[in-house]
Amino acid sequence: LLGYWYAYATTPLHLPVYQRRCASYNVVNNPHFQTNILFTDYDRVTITYACTFNHWSDLYDVKLRILTRTRTPLTTTLDKAFAFLNSIAFPTKKLDFFQAEAYCFEWYQLKFNTKPRPGQFFAPHNFVWDH
Repeated sequence: LLGYWYAYATTPLHLPVYQRRCASYNVVNNPHFQTNILFTDYDRVTITYACTFNHWSDLYDVKLRILTRTRTPLTTTLDKAFAFLNSIAFPTKKLDFFQAEAYCFEWYQLKFNTKPRPGQFFAPHNFVWDH
């Protein structure tokens, strides 16, 4: 599942304008991959799902995304996604389709663990009066 994924379709987002941009996420020890992926073929299509409680509206916000490896996926790729959504009776008419305007996600995994340096490190300064 690592690499680039493009959001081809999503449930409506609370954004006035969709922006064509990319976001990178380090997935080491990320529970997202154990709890939020509904379907994937590991090569061309992934469906993610999130449900969070909105305290302002006292309702649950459901976020479902169809992610593809390219901005313009093949119809056979999309057929897999829609077949799965139909099998769980998800109303696909409620999806917004980005198509070529899709934004992307990069999921990567660091090959090493990073940790903060001990102590404080300062660059040496030569002040004017230090001559």
